[in-house]
Amino acid sequence: MVLMAAQLPDSTINKLCVRYILSMNRQLSPKHTAAALTAAIIMILIPGIARAWDTSLYTSSSRLSTGRWMKVNIESDGLYQISASTLRSWGFGDASKVRVYGYGGRRQSDVLSTATYRDDLPEVQCITSNGGIIFYGVGAGEWVRDSQGEYYRQNDYSESGYYFIGVSDSISARTIEPVEAAPGNISTATTFTERVQHELEQVTSPGEAGPVLLGEEFRYTNSRTFALRAPGAVSGDARIICSFVSNLSGNGGQLRFTVDGDVLDAVSADRIPAKSNSSYIHGVHTRTAHTFEWSPGTSGNCTIGIQFTANGACLGAWLNYLTLNYTRSLAIPAEGYLTFYTSQRGVSISGAAEGARLWDVTDPMNIRELNGTSSSGTLSAAVRGTGNREFVVWNPGARLPSPKAVGFVNNQNLHGDRGYDMVIVSPSAFIEQAERLADLHRLSEDSLKVKTVTPEQIYNEFSSGAADPGGIRRYFKMLYDTGSENGRPLRYAILMGRTTVDNRGLSVSAPNYPTLPSWMPSEPRASLSDNDGYCSDDLTAMLADGSGANPAVDKLSIALGRIPVVNITEARNIVDKAIQYAEGARKTAWKHRFMFLADDQDNGRHLQQTETMIEGCLSTERQQHIIRKVYMDAYELQGNIIPGAREAMFRYLNEGVVWWNFIGHANTTGWTHENQLSYSDLNNMYLRHWPFIYAATCDFMRLDGNDITGGEILYKERYGGAIGIISAVRPVYISNNGWLSAAMGRALALRDDKGRFLPPGDIYRIAKNDIRDSHMNPVSDDNRLRYVFIGDPALRLATPSNIVRLDSIGGKAADPDNMPVMAALAKVPVSGSVTDPEGNVLENFNGTALIEIFDSERSVTTLGHGENGTQETFEDYGERIYYGAAEVRSGRFCLTVNMPSELSQNYRPATMSLYAYSTEDDTEAVGISRDFYVYGYDESVPTDDTAPDIESFVLNHSTFRSGDTVNPSPMIIASVRDDVGINVSSAGIGHQMTATLDGRKAYTDLSFYYTPSDDGTPSGVINYPLEDLQAGNHTLSLRIWDTAGNSATKEIEFFVQENLAPKIYDVYTDANPASTTANFYLSHDQPDNMVTVNVTVYNLLGRPVWSGSSTGRSDMFQSVPVSWNLTDEGGRRVPRGIYLYRATITADNETFETASRRIAVTAQ
Repeated sequence: MVLMAAQLPDSTINKLCVRYILSMNRQLSPKHTAAALTAAIIMILIPGIARAWDTSLYTSSSRLSTGRWMKVNIESDGLYQISASTLRSWGFGDASKVRVYGYGGRRQSDVLSTATYRDDLPEVQCITSNGGIIFYGVGAGEWVRDSQGEYYRQNDYSESGYYFIGVSDSISARTIEPVEAAPGNISTATTFTERVQHELEQVTSPGEAGPVLLGEEFRYTNSRTFALRAPGAVSGDARIICSFVSNLSGNGGQLRFTVDGDVLDAVSADRIPAKSNSSYIHGVHTRTAHTFEWSPGTSGNCTIGIQFTANGACLGAWLNYLTLNYTRSLAIPAEGYLTFYTSQRGVSISGAAEGARLWDVTDPMNIRELNGTSSSGTLSAAVRGTGNREFVVWNPGARLPSPKAVGFVNNQNLHGDRGYDMVIVSPSAFIEQAERLADLHRLSEDSLKVKTVTPEQIYNEFSSGAADPGGIRRYFKMLYDTGSENGRPLRYAILMGRTTVDNRGLSVSAPNYPTLPSWMPSEPRASLSDNDGYCSDDLTAMLADGSGANPAVDKLSIALGRIPVVNITEARNIVDKAIQYAEGARKTAWKHRFMFLADDQDNGRHLQQTETMIEGCLSTERQQHIIRKVYMDAYELQGNIIPGAREAMFRYLNEGVVWWNFIGHANTTGWTHENQLSYSDLNNMYLRHWPFIYAATCDFMRLDGNDITGGEILYKERYGGAIGIISAVRPVYISNNGWLSAAMGRALALRDDKGRFLPPGDIYRIAKNDIRDSHMNPVSDDNRLRYVFIGDPALRLATPSNIVRLDSIGGKAADPDNMPVMAALAKVPVSGSVTDPEGNVLENFNGTALIEIFDSERSVTTLGHGENGTQETFEDYGERIYYGAAEVRSGRFCLTVNMPSELSQNYRPATMSLYAYSTEDDTEAVGISRDFYVYGYDESVPTDDTAPDIESFVLNHSTFRSGDTVNPSPMIIASVRDDVGINVSSAGIGHQMTATLDGRKAYTDLSFYYTPSDDGTPSGVINYPLEDLQAGNHTLSLRIWDTAGNSATKEIEFFVQENLAPKIYDVYTDANPASTTANFYLSHDQPDNMVTVNVTVYNLLGRPVWSGSSTGRSDMFQSVPVSWNLTDEGGRRVPRGIYLYRATITADNETFETASRRIAVTAQ
C-alpha cells in the first residue's frame, strides 16, 4: 500500500488510504486502528516514499545509439589483446580510434545503490596503438576468500564477461595513470598464493532447488584423481578446498584425500552427515579444507586424489569443485602474463624484460600503472594502497589471449526511453506476440504506454551485455525514477518466458527454449533445500534506493508478472486468450463471483485463514462480490476423497467464477491429499469462464524446474484453465501464508480513483507490501518472496466497476437500519438502479438485469476430519430461492418476485446478487445487497393450482426426438414456463428440479443450471450436462415445480452410442467478403463438449492454400473459432478472389466433414 503513493495522484492516494483504513477499522481494535490511521496519514503526506535516484545519473543517449559496434566475450579476468588485423576484419580501419566499453560479467549486486551502479557502458582504460588494443577484462565469476581459503564462485547467470568495441572521435583513449611509490620502508613480496580450481558443471543439484551445478559422480566411481596445473609453484604452504554434495542415509560417509600419492590427515569436516528425512531437503553440502606443506615435482601438476566412502545407503554423490591454493613465485611466465595479489607494500618480480608493465587492477574500472625499476630481469615496485591488491604484469610482445567475437550489435537506445507505463521483456522469438499484447493495452481504456524489448537489448545497456536479472531491474529502475520525476513512473512489467535453475544452459537437462532469469540465492546449501532455495521475481520489482538489502521487508515498486511460455505457439495462445478475455466474455452473473476453497485438517487453520481473507474483502467499501465457499471439512469424507466438495467446486467453476481462491496443501501436480484437484483435472480444465487463481499452497508454480507444473498447465490451456495465477514456487509456511492471504483479502476489492477495481497485479503488489501479523503489526517475511505472479498484471479482471443498486423491496427502501422482509409465496415488487461507481444513475443504460436471491444466512459447522481436524463454524448464504430477469430502462428496473413456498424461516439477513448488461453497448454492472430478510408466510396469496409447463425436453439439440441416438455425455436442454414462478430452490424436500435416469439415478442439482428468460417472464432454460452414460437404451424423466408446489413431468427415451460422430448443421465465417481476417465457426450437436475443428482453404483449382485448427469447449452449439489472417502457408497474403473452404469437426475421437463453401477475399 505504501508504494502506491509514488505511483498515483494525491487525490487517488487520499481516497485509497481512507477506504483502506475504513475496511481495516472493521477488523482492528481501537489501539490498532489508531496505529493504522497514523500509517495512512504518513502515506498521504509522503507521496515520494519509494525513493528514486537523481535522474542526472542516467544518460539519455546510450553509446550504442550510433556507430558501429562489435560485442565480444571473455571467459575470465585478465589481459586481452585485439590485433589491428582483427579490428580491420570487423570494419574498424584505424585502430588508434577504437575504444573498449563495458565492465564485464560479474553478477549484479542485489542492493540498488549508486555506489555499485554503472550507467550505460563506461569506457575501459586500455593501451591503443596501430598494432591493436590491450585491455584488462572482467569475467563472469570471481575469486572469493573466506576462513577456509580462496575459491572461485561462478556467476549463476552468465559464463562470460562482455565488452563492446566501437570507434571514438575523441583524440585519446581513457588513459591509465601512473601511481607514485609509497614512502618509507616497505616489505617486499617475491611469492604469492596462487589459486586454481577444477569444476565440471554438468548436472543440476538434486531436487532442482537452486542454480548450483555439479560435476563428477562418486556414487558408482568412489575414487578419482585430479591433476591440477600449478605453474610457477615453489615449496611452501598449500591448501585444498573440496566442495562435495551427497545424499546419504544411515551413518553418512567419509572423504579421504591424497596429494601426489601421500595421504592427508583426516579432519572433522571430512565426515559427511546423512541427509535429513525431510522431503524438502535433497542433499548435504560438505566443504572441507586441508593445509599441507607441498614441494612441486617436475610435472608441474598437483595430483589430488579423493576417496569417498558411504556408511549407509547412497542415493547420490558428486564433486562440486576442488580448489588448490599454493605458493607461486612472482615471475612473469615466458608466454602470456601473470595475475597476482598481495598485501605487501612492495613486489619483486623476476622474468621481467625491458619495458615490462605492471598494473594495479584492484578496481578494474580505475586501473593504475606502477612505475617500478628493472634490474637484471627483476622488476621492483612499491605498492600504494592498503589490504589485498590485485595486479597484472607482462612483458612487451607477450602473446595475450583475444576476446571472442559475439556479433555486431544494432544501434539501440533504451536510455532514451521515458514515460512508459508498462514494459514487456520478451525473447526475440516471442517479440511479435509481445507486441500484440502491448497493443491490447495501448488500445484499452487505460491507454497504457507500452514498450516491448528483448533481454539482450537490456543486458547490452544495463549489465554490460551479460545475462543478469539485475540488468533488467536496473532498466526498470531507470524508467521508474525518470517517470517519477514527471509524474508517470513505470507501473507494470511482464517477463515473457519461463525461468530455470540452469540459466547458462550447461547441464545435460538444460532447457532448449528461451528463458528469462529470476533472482535466486547462490549458496550451495540453498540449491539443496526447498526451504532455502527458490526463484523470485520480487527483487526485479523492488526499485527503491537501497532495496535488495533486506528483501524480506523491501517493497515492490511495480507490479511484475511472468508469462512462462516456451515456444511461439504457447505465446500466441496466451495472447489470444488475453485478448479474448479483455474483449468481454459471456454476459452472465459469473463476473462478480468469487470461490474460496479451503483444505481440511491442520486444526482448521486453512479455513480460518480463508475466513480472515473473506472478511478483509467484504469489509472493503463498495465491494460487490458474491462469495461461494467450498470448505472441504464441511463435506463428508468417503474413503480418501470428498466427493461433495469436488462436486461443489466444479459446479461453481462451470457456472463461472472470476476469482478462484485456495488455501491448503498441494504439490506440483494437484491440490490436497484427497485429490480435490487432480492431475487429470488440470489437463481437462476446459472452462467457459476463466478464473484468476490465488493458491496459498506449496510448489504449485515451480516454474524453474524441468517439469511443467500444474499451475502452468492451467494457465497455458488456451480454451480453459486460468487467466492468471498467484502461487508458490517452493514449499511455504502455513502461518506466513496466512499473513499474505490476509493482505490479499484487504486489497482484493480496492478500487482506483475512477472507481474501477484494481488490476490483479496491483492487488498482488499492494498485498505483498502490506504483510502484517495477527495483531496487524508489519512483519519481516521472506515467505512472500516464494510467490510469483503468472499472467498479465495489468489485465483487469472481468468484474464490472459499475454497480447495480437495490433500491426498494415491496415499496420499502433497502435500508440496513430498517430492513424490509420478503415472505414465502408473496409477490414482492423489487426495484433497483444501475449506477456508476460513485452512485450516479446511468440514464443511458438500457438492457437486462439478472437477480438471484439466496435464503437467510446460516451457520455451518464442519466435521473435523482427521487426527488434527477441528470442528469450525462459519457463516454462509442460504440456498438459492429465486432467479429471474428484468428489463432495464434509463438505468432503472423493477420486477415482481414470486417467492417460493419453502424458506428456512431463519430471521437473519438474506442475500441478493444483481447483474446487469446493456443491450446497446458493452456496459455491465454488478451488485450485492444483504439489506433485507426472507421470512414468514404470506397468507393472503390466492391459491395457485396451475402446473408449470415443460415446453421442450431434448438431448443435445432441438432436432432431437425421443428414441434418437446420442453420445455418452449428452446435455439435457429443457424450456420451462409457469404463470407465476418456477421454483429454483434446492432447500425444500422433494420440490427440486430433478432428472431421473432409468427410474433409478436422480440428478437433483438441475436448478444450478437454470437460466431465466431475458424478458422477465417466469420462464427459462435448463442446460444440464450428463456424463459417462453406459451404451444402450435409456429413459430419462424431468420433473419441475412452481413456487406454489405444483409440478410437471415429461419423459424421453434415447440410445447411447460410444464414439458417435458429431453432426454439423452449418459452417460459416464472420467476414464474407474478408479484407483482414476471417473466423470460421461450426454449428453442431455437441453442446459444451470439447471439439477440434479443422478448416482448409482452397483456390478454385482445388489446391490447398491454408489450413488451421482450434480445440476448445463449445459455446453450446457453436465451436471455438478458427482464425485465418488471409495468408497462405508461407505467410504471404493471398490474392483477391474467390476461395473455397471446408471444415471437419472431431469429438469423442469421431470426425464429421462439411461440404465446401465459398469466401471472397478483397483488398485491405
